[in-house]
Amino acid sequence: MKNHLMFGALLGAALALVGPLAGEGRGDFILRNDEQLTVNSVHIQGTLYDRSRASVVPGGTVTDYLRTYNSSKVDVSGGYVGYILAYETSAVHLSGGCVPTLNAFAASAVDIAVGGDVDRLDAFGTSTVHLTGGIVDTLLARDTSAVHLSSQCVRVGALTTLNSSTVHFTGGIVNTLSVQNTSAVDISGMSRVSWLGTFDTSMVHLSGGTVDRLDAFENSAVTFYGKDFFLGTGLSLDGERVLGTGILSGRWLGGTTWAVNITGNDSGATILLMPEPTTLALLALGGLLALRRRR
Repeated sequence: MKNHLMFGALLGAALALVGPLAGEGRGDFILRNDEQLTVNSVHIQGTLYDRSRASVVPGGTVTDYLRTYNSSKVDVSGGYVGYILAYETSAVHLSGGCVPTLNAFAASAVDIAVGGDVDRLDAFGTSTVHLTGGIVDTLLARDTSAVHLSSQCVRVGALTTLNSSTVHFTGGIVNTLSVQNTSAVDISGMSRVSWLGTFDTSMVHLSGGTVDRLDAFENSAVTFYGKDFFLGTGLSLDGERVLGTGILSGRWLGGTTWAVNITGNDSGATILLMPEPTTLALLALGGLLALRRRR
């Protein structure tokens, strides 16, 4: 008994010494109005309202979630945030650190630059996502959200577009791109897609970049804007429509050569070759969205 009492006393003394240090910087924080906070220690949860600002820097940790409302803004340049939920017109900027899960709702905006790292990003409502760098393992665009990939520094593992979302892809690498429902994707510039699959009544317009493999299913439509088209073995033309499977190659209007292996081409799907420059002018003026609404 004496030994147990002595051990208990020693443990109590140790906890008394360690307790304040272990709890330092922990807990929740709530920012309102124009309040600002630099997160450089450990916290459990955080919530931002109004025009408040939070900066997560190296050494900063939010173990559970960080929620943003109104016109608040979160800037993550280091550290770790377990889960970010962006609502209303709030903004999230990632240029470092690690964020396993990020959800953008309503009219929120997400900007991911070089150094940003997200395991899963879901865009809902009318939210917008701009990727000028960084890594996103899984990205889902839902509702009428808009996603922009505009740099060769962008790396996305799996990108899926659902509902009536739109993607403008002018730079970067996407391993798998699945275009579903009535969503629309515009691929140009220095873009690379290892596999592109189109489903339902979705639409894809290509005027640049590289697609290694294409599967067009159901009633989806894929249009190539280029010149000097060449149909390999297994492919044929019905007017401007490509039938069958095989290697399709050509040049973009800027002169860059390209080739795609069409491995799936359902009878209800449409793969079109459009060499007229005027169609690109329509595309640049928003023709992609207009065509999608008319379908």
